[in-house]
Amino acid sequence: VNAVATAADLCGELADIVEPTVSAPKVVDVNRLIEKFGTVLKSSVPSEIELDVGKTDSDSAELLVKVEPANLKRAVLNLVVNAGEAASRFVSIQAYRKKIAESELVEARFVDSEPAPGEFVCIQINDDGPGVDEDAMPWLFDPYFSTKELGRGLGLSIVLRTLSRQGGILFVDSKDEGASFSICLPVVEGVPANEDAVASFQSAENLNILVVDDNHLVLESVSSLLKLSGHTVTGFDSCGTALDAIRNGPHFNLVLLDISMPDITGVDCAARILAESPRLPILFFSGYGAEEIPPQMLMKPNIDFMRKPFTQEQFQMKLQELLRAIETASSASTGSEA
Repeated sequence: VNAVATAADLCGELADIVEPTVSAPKVVDVNRLIEKFGTVLKSSVPSEIELDVGKTDSDSAELLVKVEPANLKRAVLNLVVNAGEAASRFVSIQAYRKKIAESELVEARFVDSEPAPGEFVCIQINDDGPGVDEDAMPWLFDPYFSTKELGRGLGLSIVLRTLSRQGGILFVDSKDEGASFSICLPVVEGVPANEDAVASFQSAENLNILVVDDNHLVLESVSSLLKLSGHTVTGFDSCGTALDAIRNGPHFNLVLLDISMPDITGVDCAARILAESPRLPILFFSGYGAEEIPPQMLMKPNIDFMRKPFTQEQFQMKLQELLRAIETASSASTGSEA
């Protein structure tokens, strides 16, 4: 039974890293993610290379970030594979928390939006190979540039773009012997502790839910499904009427919001809702992926995404995930204030 369970877990990890769709970021403990992913990582380096998965720093029991887990695994796997090919004897991985100053960001690699200084969780992959040639360093993350004879030059470029979408940055350090690649992601930002909001969401049952979708058929179908699960549902086909209900109506535990609407997008609607009720949980839903939702919005612990159509069971599971993210962020915020 244990062997079957282990095999199932391994298959799940492999499926996770080859899944091409964009999923919603989740609050994850980097230490636990790497530990669970260790079997795949160890099988990705040559047998003669020793892979050392180091312990996290002792100052933090949990290293929390909000990220698409599958994309973080792909990025780590890509760097570990590269390190294994370059190494002479060993590759090491270490996760730790680090305060990155503005002066240090000069050396950071990123795409599009410039990162801000602050607290980061970093995953450092080291090897004892020959290091990166100084002439190759400026081109290292350019698409189709490769230092390998048969390389396609896409791996590091994809890693950098994927991390940047999550608000992350990457550092490269190469000396006379060996190279070091560090993936750094912002420490999850805890919302101020809000016991009433968490308590009202505690059981993920009998919630007062606001549903917003311009498609009346979808609106009725989703509302009916939620009512069957025991929730009280109020439905609107526009953002304006939904905002009026939030301002003047009863207290809502959750907003279920369609991404694509003609008068105003779900993302813009969510921004207006959050401006007035920053702690209100919002669950985006769409028949497509989460690509339209800005990463900085999905990084918030009270924001999540699910694909439609969905079943009662899938909806309840998603509610529990959102609850755990809110509770984790609230606990992290309370702990930092202590």
